[in-house]
Amino acid sequence: MKLDFLQIGFQKCGTTFLERNVYPTNQEIVCVQAANYLDLERALLCKLIFPDGLEYDQASFQEDFVQICSKLFGDMTCNGIMFEPFTFVYQRRFCRKNVIDRIKALYPNIKIITFIRGQDSWFLSHYSQYLRSGGLLSLHDFVEYQLNNLDLDAHYIDWYPLISYLYDSFGTSNVLVCLFEELKISPQGVADKIFSFLNVPTSKINPEKVNTSLSSYSMNLRRLLNHLVRFDSGASSYSFRRDIHNADPTLHVKLLRRFIYSFYKPLTNVALDKIDGIFMFKKKFKLEDEQLHKIVMRYGKNNKALSELLSVKLEEFGYPVT
Repeated sequence: MKLDFLQIGFQKCGTTFLERNVYPTNQEIVCVQAANYLDLERALLCKLIFPDGLEYDQASFQEDFVQICSKLFGDMTCNGIMFEPFTFVYQRRFCRKNVIDRIKALYPNIKIITFIRGQDSWFLSHYSQYLRSGGLLSLHDFVEYQLNNLDLDAHYIDWYPLISYLYDSFGTSNVLVCLFEELKISPQGVADKIFSFLNVPTSKINPEKVNTSLSSYSMNLRRLLNHLVRFDSGASSYSFRRDIHNADPTLHVKLLRRFIYSFYKPLTNVALDKIDGIFMFKKKFKLEDEQLHKIVMRYGKNNKALSELLSVKLEEFGYPVT
């Protein structure tokens, strides 16, 4: 099976835009979003990513993986898999180093693509996703919870340790690190950088925005609606909708899933988008000065090291640097 590249993490860094508007425009690339193929998602999560060192069975994973991917890829295209949980899974810790080492053992010459984003901007986008997924906390409480609970997501966005290890493992020529901020400014320019990295001809992409964030007014209303019907991160886990472990839920849970994900959630999200459009609400949430200071103190030093590693002045793109 021919596999040329992986697009790994991180959430809220432009993955959906690449999936919809970049890779499909190039006829020489076949890039599969693993989350859209349940058997592939299960194999990656349950046999590659989550098992600890005593549970991991490389031969068993590889057998399943090759069988699944042989149906998805051909020999004449540049083949890739995009899957954020290679290095990022909401509200669950796992050993990212183990995952990288396992990928290296399986595909030592594979190319890696990843995107990063300024931490303050990331927190705001993460909060929007949290509300859309049923969250109940205010922005203040959410950010405080993230910054002070070591089991949650804030450790993922200290980009430097992971990127430096990717460089050490695969070599700088086989790892492409792009900025979400550059993707917003020049989506075609970033796409051309990706195509060049993959050694395929360029193609014209679709620059239309995806996943536009709600105004602060609609986000507050979203939070209120979440209190009426508690689900996902508001009451249980992010896996409530999609069970990758193939468990058999009760009839009550099946009906609740159907109601929430077929009716309540999509209809309320569409309504909130329309409210923003009709009333032209533009006001967005902002982080408090004290929380911005905490973000600088937590990420600034490693962001400076990452600037040197990437030869990019990250502070010019709004990244906290000390």
